[in-house]
Amino acid sequence: MIAVSVTLSLAVLEVITRIFWDYLKAPIIHLSLKTHRLSDNEKLGYELIPNISARQDGTWYKINKDGLRDYHYPQRKLPGTYRIAAIGDSFTFGLGVEMEHTWPKLLENKLRRLHPNSEVINFGVMGYDIHQLAEMIRIKALQYDPCLIVLAYNLNDIGIFSRERKVLKQHGRYHQFMVTSIGYVNHILSYSKLYMLIKDRLYLTHVQLDTEFSPGSLDKKNRSMVPVMVKIKKHYDQEENLGRLSRAMNKIYQVRQSSVPVVIAIYPELKDFRNYPYHEEHDIIEDIATDVGFHVLDPLYAFQKHDAEKLRVRSTDTHPNNRANDLFTDALLNFLHEKDLLPATHKSQL
Repeated sequence: MIAVSVTLSLAVLEVITRIFWDYLKAPIIHLSLKTHRLSDNEKLGYELIPNISARQDGTWYKINKDGLRDYHYPQRKLPGTYRIAAIGDSFTFGLGVEMEHTWPKLLENKLRRLHPNSEVINFGVMGYDIHQLAEMIRIKALQYDPCLIVLAYNLNDIGIFSRERKVLKQHGRYHQFMVTSIGYVNHILSYSKLYMLIKDRLYLTHVQLDTEFSPGSLDKKNRSMVPVMVKIKKHYDQEENLGRLSRAMNKIYQVRQSSVPVVIAIYPELKDFRNYPYHEEHDIIEDIATDVGFHVLDPLYAFQKHDAEKLRVRSTDTHPNNRANDLFTDALLNFLHEKDLLPATHKSQL
């Protein structure tokens, strides 16, 4: 009877927690603590935790054994395989969307309709800037022998806003807090809102962590993003930052195999496209990448007929949703075709 009573009580509490989740969940542990860890590579600073799963705001984040948010791919590709390495930050990682709706998986699915042996591997990591992305290409992406590298560049990749490194240094053991030694039990518990609420609140109490650090998001009152806009523009006005950006892109050019082309695809900020404030920054990025010797795609044209807010995962979070990633992927696929970067079987069917 006691066991039955306890089970029923927990079930009732679970239902109540789910009903009032939006009121109970804040403050909430940031996803980076659930899926990332400090790295032995000082240039990376941190990395995804292999073989871990986390659920937040209704989205599953499953990291494979190689530390990628993707399926497992052998490093040695099969003969006849056309493989793309997708490089980027949280826009590529897919914050707020299921794995199949990240732009790398959308691109892979579209390519496979034309060529079943296409692979697009997602090397995206939340918060990485251009220097970390260059190191990711050097130490991991190139190990998979890609035919093409596509780097989805976000305006903050110049080296601003990312707080993951600092937070992980201070609080990097969250994923080890209140877990069992049995993997499937932890997986089942991750579905429970009650369990996650208790775990997060206890952890916050334990470390006194201020978790309100979502640099790409608006605040709860949906106030203006003007301070963020000013900060982005300020960083692109500084010659030192532009020099660092140029050096990082030159590093990518130097470490890639000479036969592997690189595409820099500028992912637009999801702001009012009728009065888009970052045209100059897009031009700066395109000029630097072109001078280095990369192909450059600016897909802003594909977004301009749309309401920016409807392309966000939430109105208060400027990360791209499924529709935005679909627009980005279509523009990228057309660009690859126009630049003759697809194998013959792809080109003949587009």
